[in-house]
Order: sequence, then C-alpha cells, then structure tokens
Amino acid sequence: MRIANGQEEGGDKLSHHGWFVVRNRTDDDSSDPNFDPQQAEANLFRQEPWTRVADSRRGSTRLKTYLSELLCDKLKAAFPRLEARLGKLLTDAEASMERLGAPRDTSEKKRSYLINLAQKYEERTKDALERPWRLDQANTKVRRLVRESNDSFAKGMRDSGHVYSFEDYDAKEEDYVQRLSALLSVDVPELQRDAREGEELFAKIREEITNCGCTELPGQVHPDIIPRLYREQTRNWRAMAEKHLRQVAAGVMRAGEEILGSVCLRSGSSAAIIFEEWLRVLHESYDDALKRALGRLEAYCDGDQTKMLQITDPAFTKRLRILRSLRMVATLTKALKLVKQEMEEVKLPLQEFEPILFDACHHSTAENTANEVHDILKVYYQV
Repeated sequence: MRIANGQEEGGDKLSHHGWFVVRNRTDDDSSDPNFDPQQAEANLFRQEPWTRVADSRRGSTRLKTYLSELLCDKLKAAFPRLEARLGKLLTDAEASMERLGAPRDTSEKKRSYLINLAQKYEERTKDALERPWRLDQANTKVRRLVRESNDSFAKGMRDSGHVYSFEDYDAKEEDYVQRLSALLSVDVPELQRDAREGEELFAKIREEITNCGCTELPGQVHPDIIPRLYREQTRNWRAMAEKHLRQVAAGVMRAGEEILGSVCLRSGSSAAIIFEEWLRVLHESYDDALKRALGRLEAYCDGDQTKMLQITDPAFTKRLRILRSLRMVATLTKALKLVKQEMEEVKLPLQEFEPILFDACHHSTAENTANEVHDILKVYYQV
C-alpha cells in the first residue's frame, strides 16, 4: 500500500494476497446528490491505464468478494480448534453436571445428597488415617504425614531438646559395661579422654551445688539441685512441642480441605455454598481441637516443671547403677595409682597425702558430687 510520502508499509505482509484497485469518493462526489459510486468506479476502470489491471483485481465489488472468501478460509481453518475447544467445554460441563447428580427438588433428595457427601468424606478420611496408600493426593495421606512429622520431632528432641549436652550422651548400656570390664581387667590402664564432653552442663551443676549448698553442711547435696537442673534442662520442650503440634494440625487441616474438595465441588452456586459451609465447620472443629491440644500440652509442661521427680521404670535403677559402678571403679583405680605413687615415688607425709587422696576419691568432694548429680540427671532425662 502507498501513502503520501511514497513509502510502502506492510508490503511484506500483504504482497502474498496481491493488489486491488478501487475508486475512493472525492469532495466533488460528496456534493453531488445523484452520485453512484459503483457506476463511477466502473466508468473509471474502463479507461487507460486501469484497463491493464486484471478484471478480477478491479473495483470494490471484486475486493469484497475476495475478502469474504479469505474470511471464510480463515474461519474454516479455525473451526477444528474451535470445535475441539467447545467439545472439551461440553465434556467438562457434562462431568460437572454428573457430579452434581440428579435435580434435588425435594427436602428428602437434598438430605440424601448431603448424607452421601458426608459418607464419602468419612470413607476418605478413614483411608487417610488407616489406608493412606489408597489416596492419590500426597497432602491427603494424613497418617504418613503425621508419622513423618513425629519422627522428625523425635529426632529434634533427641538432638537439641536438652539445654546442655550430657557427657557420653550417645553411649549405650553395653558401652558402659565394656568400659567397666576394661577398668576391672588386670594390667589395663585407666581409660582417658582427650576432652571431657558436657563441660557446660558440669559448670551449671557446680554452680547449682554452690547456690544450694550454702544452706547445707559441707559435703551435703541439697535435694532441690536435681529438680532445678531437670527443669532447666527441659525448658526447650514446650516451644518445640507446640511448634510440632501446630505443624501437625496444619497438615491435618490441609488434608481435610483436600479431601473435602474431592467429594464436594468448590464451584457452582449450590455446590460452592455447601463447600464453604462445610469448610467453615471443619475449621471450627480443627481450631477447637488444636486449642484443647495446646491446653493439654501447657498443662503437661507446667506439671513437668513443677511436679516431684518420680519414676517406676526399673531401667532407671539399672542404668544408674552401671554408671555409679563405673565411677566407683574409676575412683578406686585413681586411688590405687595415688597410693602407688606415694609409696614408690613421692613419699609425702600423711598430713599432706591424706587431703590429696580425699579430694581425688571421696564421693562427697565437689567433682565427685558433680559426677553423681550429672549421672542421676542424665539417666532420669533419658528414661
């Protein structure tokens, strides 16, 4: 196409359709009430040089015919896609209508419809809890989600639930028994460690012994020391348990919403109302359950922080006895070494040797008292 400046625009896009010549209305034509555009165009194109243009490319009538054919071709090309799109919309609409079921024009039919939805929801929630492998959506497999969350919580409590690290926290009963056997073996030297684990906890124990020991006779352990240390050692439990509880509740709520969406349509006039109302009831139920669970957790944690330390598990006595035996044998080994050193090497006067032996070996000394408190606290915490 040509414009006033003589340059072509869009020629590369239009040239494959070819060119048409048409006659436009002039100012003089507009002032003539008897002007006939088709007749004027025919008269013009019977003259030179327009007669050189092919007859099929002359005049607005030919152009209209060509454009109508072009439009039809475009419509024919687009029709298969349009038909496929309409077919899909029809299929989706029919599926939606099928899910809606037959018309519910009576109270009995409406009640039956709601009961059927409730039964489907109950079946799928049971599967989510008892047979999660029957469900396709990952978010609906409640039992698996809770199991994985519980495992993660248990690992977190073992790894970081305690405020202070215990000495030999990962050691098992057989490890202590082997260590005790090694100390009791003939000609086996005392086992030494490069660095003592749990030193921060031992520092806290010594601090508590100093704080509480000021009201006792020298060498006596105040009975409040271990309960105070236990409460300090477990003060992270509430926050960790509450976080875990809220995560589980959120996962269960998401699963409930997903299951509800699978049995009740989220769109459509009546379906949307049913879904929203049911969802509101679910949220109220879950919120109430979470509130009660948090209340029980708070009561448990408050009780755990204030109650007397009591236990009936025989494993407590057994494990503590093993640790005490290990400490006792280690102390005896140390005492024998000191005596041997005194007899063969140093030969200190009794008044100088006796305090050294007492400080190193007697159970009432500060270090041995700290060891005893640590072992009781550790076994009680683990059991």
